[in-house]
Amino acid sequence: MTETKKVKTKVKTDAKTEVKKVKADAKAETKVKAAVNAKVKAKADVKTKVIKLNSLKARNGIDSKALGRGIGSGKGKTSTFGHKGGKARSGRGKVVWFEGGQMPLYRRLPKRGFNSMQDKSRINIINLCDLQKLCEAKVLDAKKEVTVDVLKGLGAIKSNTESLRLLAKGELKVALQISVNYASDAAIRAVEAAGGKVQVV
Repeated sequence: MTETKKVKTKVKTDAKTEVKKVKADAKAETKVKAAVNAKVKAKADVKTKVIKLNSLKARNGIDSKALGRGIGSGKGKTSTFGHKGGKARSGRGKVVWFEGGQMPLYRRLPKRGFNSMQDKSRINIINLCDLQKLCEAKVLDAKKEVTVDVLKGLGAIKSNTESLRLLAKGELKVALQISVNYASDAAIRAVEAAGGKVQVV
């Protein structure tokens, strides 16, 4: 290869390298500009938009046409409302139980039962198995009398409990002296069989 060809080859290689560098720089500059524009746009979106009358739009799902608003609306005097009747007047609610004036279902069906005036939220129940668990966890002292206040302090029943009922679910193996407002016969027999005693106050 002659000296002239070597020079030409070198010049071509240098030219290609220079073109590649220019293209890479152009791409980098484009990316930087895009990032800057995105930041500027984000800041502009964060700014509070001024609400003007010409920018107001109807909420989603609401018809933009104000129908049935009289002659001056340009949409007709009684547009979509018809003539007279309940449906043409304001104040007619769309309640689900209205059946056009006929006897509604909730009045056709007979009444059953009653609503108790007693506040059942203050009545609590405790079972024999609950007392056995408290004894096994050594939370409840078997030598002391078990009362409503004691069980409240242990968190075994609600703090607003006024009436406590003892039921016979489970098994009791510890002799306990229990004072409650009500106890089932089976619960009393189970406590006495374990060597304890139930006092109904």
